[in-house]
Amino acid sequence: MPKRKPRQPDGSDRSGAVKKGTTKAGIAARRYLSGEILPEESVHLMTQYFKETLALSFPGLPPRCFEMAEDMIRSSSLTQKIQKAREGAGLTIKEVAARLKVPQYRLRDAEEVRSHRIIPEIFERYTEFLGLRDWVDEWINANSDLARRMGIVREHLP
Repeated sequence: MPKRKPRQPDGSDRSGAVKKGTTKAGIAARRYLSGEILPEESVHLMTQYFKETLALSFPGLPPRCFEMAEDMIRSSSLTQKIQKAREGAGLTIKEVAARLKVPQYRLRDAEEVRSHRIIPEIFERYTEFLGLRDWVDEWINANSDLARRMGIVREHLP
């Protein structure tokens, strides 16, 4: 049985032809690329696309690669928001690290959402410093399982 070609998130194949009825995938892709907090349906659409693309492009990948896909998609909006907020304030990581008195690599861990290396207290201080508290609360609510595994769940959130 021949392998089918994956479609792009906007519903088109590699030639640009758009498959009828793929508006949900297109919306999911636009949300993903814009850095919005993705609703569950969009997360699942993007995860499926990512997995299909990887499986066809790299047939021998270990299953662990596919398990991380959803976390990567969920964390992308957080990564983009933190980086844009810092850059929008005209600050470098070095400058923020000096102001917060924390190592630069810890801010990079938070900014790049290296979930296994995030120090929750530093993450909280960094996002608070950038004025992202309310937005991060929304992200945590939308991604509670990942936030819990990262250790960034706030007690006052449901």
